[in-house]
Amino acid sequence: MAPKRRAASKKNASKRLKTDPNEALNEAARSNPNSSECLIAEKLFGTDVVSVIFSFLEVRQLLRFVCVSKEFKSLLTYDHVIRATMLSGGFPMTSLERMIPPIRNRKIWIPSPLRLLRTVCGKRCEECNAKTRFVCESFGVFLCNKCLDKSTKLLRRSKRWTPYLQANRVCLGPRKGSTRYSSSYLMTAPQTEKNGDSIGPLVTCQDIENMDAEQHDSIAPPTPAERVAAFIRLQHQPQPQAADAAVKSILQAIEDNRQDAVNRRAAVQEEKEEARDRYGEARRKKSDDLMTSLIELLEQDNADADAVDTDIQEQVAKLKARQWSARQNQYTFYEDSIVRKLVMPVLRAPSKYASKKKLQQVANEIRLVTGEKRLTEMYIQQIVNYCQHPDADSKVLRRTYRTYGLRYGFANPAIRDILNKPLSKPRDLTEQDVQQLAVQVKQIAVRQEPGEALLLELESRLKEQPCAVQDLNNRSWNTWNWSWMFKETYIQDILYEPISKPQDVTDAILNELEQKLWSAMEKKKLIKERMELLLEPIAEPYPTWKTRLERWSWNSKTDTCTFWDYLGKRALGGKLQSVEEMDDSTIREMSNLLLAAIQERETSGFRF
Repeated sequence: MAPKRRAASKKNASKRLKTDPNEALNEAARSNPNSSECLIAEKLFGTDVVSVIFSFLEVRQLLRFVCVSKEFKSLLTYDHVIRATMLSGGFPMTSLERMIPPIRNRKIWIPSPLRLLRTVCGKRCEECNAKTRFVCESFGVFLCNKCLDKSTKLLRRSKRWTPYLQANRVCLGPRKGSTRYSSSYLMTAPQTEKNGDSIGPLVTCQDIENMDAEQHDSIAPPTPAERVAAFIRLQHQPQPQAADAAVKSILQAIEDNRQDAVNRRAAVQEEKEEARDRYGEARRKKSDDLMTSLIELLEQDNADADAVDTDIQEQVAKLKARQWSARQNQYTFYEDSIVRKLVMPVLRAPSKYASKKKLQQVANEIRLVTGEKRLTEMYIQQIVNYCQHPDADSKVLRRTYRTYGLRYGFANPAIRDILNKPLSKPRDLTEQDVQQLAVQVKQIAVRQEPGEALLLELESRLKEQPCAVQDLNNRSWNTWNWSWMFKETYIQDILYEPISKPQDVTDAILNELEQKLWSAMEKKKLIKERMELLLEPIAEPYPTWKTRLERWSWNSKTDTCTFWDYLGKRALGGKLQSVEEMDDSTIREMSNLLLAAIQERETSGFRF
């Protein structure tokens, strides 16, 4: 019997739910003798109350509320829609800003308040239901780019179409919502809603073609502007005053709610800043708790050990020296260190590392990396001692600890190729492995030592030429051919063979090398002076081009100068032969060629 009673109670409840609203509405209608002429919503809530409710809703809430009944739709005004849109901002505000210019210029059908509300709240195309964000920029319809391409047509500006396109209230616009497209696009045909109301531009391409056909059939046709004006008057003949009043109402609503929208945006921005500050304080407190727990774990493990680890104490000191960044809302370490690499993930996501287990993993990783660094440094010192080279620690094995990869980086490329891979896993190395690495490093030191001694001797002899010394120092060790490589081609051409076999260089060869370097440097200096003379006329009118053309290179083998910039290559034939032997007239001719090329480039606007 119990289930039957429950079923009966549910049935009675459903009856009450079905009948109660109708009884309330019927009672409200019976209480007014003119119920057929009165809105039930006005009777239940009152017009002023509904208007106040509308003014407190955001734009999308207003659309959902209005769609509840036809009575609410009839009470909607332009002021309600514009106020809600301006206070909400975002995509609806962008759509409203795009709708106002054609409405102000009376180039589109003036939308009703409900149509304007649906347009600013739109999220999908009116034709294909595809997702889109904003209303079309000039036509007042909510179409995607694909449907807009199908619905618009380009009328070329000519003697036939230009008078129509220049007429007032003809809606022209870009095809895809961008001003870089032609402004002669028109809607192909009139647009209507499902209920038959006209939307979009007043004058379409189809209307202009019909007017042009009628003009050719007439004996004394009016001008295109007069035809367009007459066509618009004919369309608006039933309600011209209503359209003018709607435009004034829209523009007045914008002016009335402008200051409220500014105040609302300022208040929203202030709320966001306060929320960000609260979030920052909560995040800072959580990060402080995590760092305190991490420091306690490191100090406790260090205290339990047999001997105090100074490296761990150093890492703890760096953890305590953290600084709060208000812009990033997190702690940061301005000094590059191991803790910066390992602890920054904890500071970026403190909630993820809230458990003691994960903090213990971070502490273990810090101890592991610190121990590997200490072990790597010990192996490097063993290699230095085995090499027995006076500059092994300062030059051959010159290094820095890179926290990005948590390993040592070596300046010498040859040393880098030998030691990078073995030292990346120092715990796997044995004494025998370290001795083999030391033998390889010593071979490189021995091979570099004679060549470096030769270069130092040449630097001492050419000390009166600072540029030559600088060019000699601009070198690197090539592990492919086990020799020094120079950036300057003239030094590479002179010293490539002697430096590869420094033990065969005698005093006579050394003197010959000095003479070659000295003469090559003098020649380069002369070429530099001639090139400066060549570019001097360009400096005043075109300083930027002078800076670009100053980038050139000299090939000592072919005795040619080549511009890096394409304009210099094109103007002067690519390469300049024997620049130091050119006379002043030749230099002036080349300067004139460069000036002509630059002027042509500036006037044409073509970019290489």
